[in-house]
Amino acid sequence: MYSNAGITSSSAQTVLELDLSGYNSVMAACVKHPTLAMVGKEVKGSIVCTASFMEDYRTENMTDCTMSKHTMLGLVRSANMQLVRRGVCVNCVSPGMVATPLMCDILKISEEELWETMAVVYSGRDEQLMEKHVADAVVFLACEDSAFVTDHNLVVNGGLGTKSIAILKQ
Repeated sequence: MYSNAGITSSSAQTVLELDLSGYNSVMAACVKHPTLAMVGKEVKGSIVCTASFMEDYRTENMTDCTMSKHTMLGLVRSANMQLVRRGVCVNCVSPGMVATPLMCDILKISEEELWETMAVVYSGRDEQLMEKHVADAVVFLACEDSAFVTDHNLVVNGGLGTKSIAILKQ
């Protein structure tokens, strides 16, 4: 199972303005519902969740997003402890900045501006981080080749995570 739930907020989401209305449903969608389906049918396998480069950084205006990515790591680790004996491995993938419509919404910029931003983030690399890179990591964690990889956070950022957060602070 692959869990890639996420939301964005229309407001700044500082601690003083924090709106948790969508938070609980997103967190439940990440592990609880796949777990109920797998355990209920005695299915062994993997649950892979999406975290983010955001779990290691702090932001001024994205408290909900940062909080959810920190929470994701804890959720994966707790779920793994509870499920590994049932034959379910739980891992997560933490991508760097990927050019998606969601990222345009988060940064409140156009697709063209996002591609310009991505060129800065991944300067020095032959290519930018694309959805395919993240998907390949997810496929690995979900396949039999990773049957003994569990409780792991696979970072997929080309080594350039700090550049991503610098862009978000601008």
